[in-house]
Amino acid sequence: MRIDRAEPTRPGAACWAAVAVLGVALATGCPSSGEPTFLTDEQGGALILHGVNANNGAKYDPQRVGWTTQPDIERLATWGFNVVRLLVLWDGLEPAPGVYDAAYLERVAERVRWCADAGLHVILDLHQDLYAARFGGDGAPDWAIRDDGFPFTPLEPWWLNYTQPAVIHSFDHFFQDADLQERYEQAWLTLASRFRDEPAVLGYDLMNEPYPGSEPLGDFESGTLTAFSDRLSRAIHAVDADAWVFYEPVAFSANMGLPSAIGLLTDERVAYFPHFYQLDVHEGGAYSGDTSFIELWKANRTAEASRQKAPLLMGEFGASAEGAGHVDYLKDVTAMADSAGAGWTYWSYDRENGSFGFLDSSGAEKAQLEALVRVYPERIAGQPVSYSYDPDARVFELVFDDVADVSGATRIVLPASRLYRRGGSSA
Repeated sequence: MRIDRAEPTRPGAACWAAVAVLGVALATGCPSSGEPTFLTDEQGGALILHGVNANNGAKYDPQRVGWTTQPDIERLATWGFNVVRLLVLWDGLEPAPGVYDAAYLERVAERVRWCADAGLHVILDLHQDLYAARFGGDGAPDWAIRDDGFPFTPLEPWWLNYTQPAVIHSFDHFFQDADLQERYEQAWLTLASRFRDEPAVLGYDLMNEPYPGSEPLGDFESGTLTAFSDRLSRAIHAVDADAWVFYEPVAFSANMGLPSAIGLLTDERVAYFPHFYQLDVHEGGAYSGDTSFIELWKANRTAEASRQKAPLLMGEFGASAEGAGHVDYLKDVTAMADSAGAGWTYWSYDRENGSFGFLDSSGAEKAQLEALVRVYPERIAGQPVSYSYDPDARVFELVFDDVADVSGATRIVLPASRLYRRGGSSA
């Protein structure tokens, strides 16, 4: 459904909003605080992203691309999603120092084209977990591992392996050794050079869930990580000036709702991309309906994004299909994202991702999808003030200010395949 920008009913009209059941409400003319900041397109319109991570299966695939096929990508559009955070792995890209695998780049490019054909934006994510596959994760090639000979003994749950000395020393060397920094930057410049002319590629996520190694968390975020992110963002923009660069805080603090000490990037066209996992829910515990943790995350992340004057998006969030109350949890998280003006990419679009994936082994939908398929404004021809969607009443509200130099139309996503098979109404 396509809806043009609404005009105020009369000059100087008070802020107003209409509500349309089974449809869309638009309002303009309201004073705006200028916050939050949003991604924008070439016409100045604000972009709201709802999508998925694709795909976790790449970590276990010798080809480093996973199971997703073109029909799988096309299916995402039928649910109303408009973006894919596409995993790219450094060990697939640069198997030897300075040697880039052209065949791997073409496999990634093929999936970018699938997204383009389906009308989906792409954020390329140079992904890592536990630094490298040697430690039960993914990311760095073997030649980039410097663990100082420390042993590695696997722990459960998997994320406890970040406490292993071999992993800690590997991260210390990555962030301290100039030659590894240079190699990582060149890997990114190779990606940016290859994809700068692909219209579907909206931008680049610098590193999934960076980890401080042995450096104190606050020092790492405010110093090492901020400088790393700013330097790498500027290098990428020297190759692809129009791209958005997405940067992340340390996961162990921000994911759990705690404040982050990440500093201000001096580069432009950068977006803040933290993740969100409530620990008890992440580990399969029941969701009680208490939203205090969700609100804590929102308060800290919106304050950080406002301080940085950067758009806020959730790079990852998710919950098990088997956990009690988890669908309600996802509804509360997505409602929170709406209230924060934050886009998101769910973790993840995978059959191999156990209980977090919203498809079963046959490709059938699981319960999480109920919370993720929502009405939202994917493009707003003005300055957004607020938007919200009530999935039970199926009522959507949008308030935005007219902006003189923004052209084009406001587009509202009404996922016809699940929510509006007979169409929607607007007011």
